[in-house]
Amino acid sequence: MSILQKRRIRVGLASLTVLLSSSVIVFLAFRPLSPERIRDRAITALEQHDTATLIRLADPEEVKRLNLTEKTVSEILYKTLWQEPPLKNASTGPLLRNPVDEDVWAITWASDPRGNKNTLAINVLDSQTIGWKLNLSYILWGCCWRHSHGPSGMREYVTLAREAGIPGTRQQAGNYVTLEALDKMATSNGY
Repeated sequence: MSILQKRRIRVGLASLTVLLSSSVIVFLAFRPLSPERIRDRAITALEQHDTATLIRLADPEEVKRLNLTEKTVSEILYKTLWQEPPLKNASTGPLLRNPVDEDVWAITWASDPRGNKNTLAINVLDSQTIGWKLNLSYILWGCCWRHSHGPSGMREYVTLAREAGIPGTRQQAGNYVTLEALDKMATSNGY
């Protein structure tokens, strides 16, 4: 084999290595997030008061339909979850058995003075068109539930969402409910 042939083989192998390495890097950088990675990023965003990340993790349709902006989301979080001492050292566990297109975890923080009494549910839904996304309005509702220590959190969500300009919520199963419907549910259930 001549020196020229050896050089061509080396250049070809080097080019192939660069191409494969670049492909792997691009794939890893742009692959869809798993439900667990979304959950972990949401927990970090909640601990760091990072509403921009929460909105990026959410379904764009939910964000648009429910007017979920940094301002509206932080308005509810500052009146509920973020009133508490700084949240640190989250632990997670599955909350319910769910359909294959939904994951829900119970989140508790070691720094929470109430212990496990009021966990926060983080819900992630799978869409056939956009992949796994955070159900952000469900988290906001959960923050109100946690803040009010139970069912009266539905009323608190209706009040705070109305003040912030959020017209409803997306429930755990993925359907949307207006504030009026939530208000009627709260009234009929005696909250």
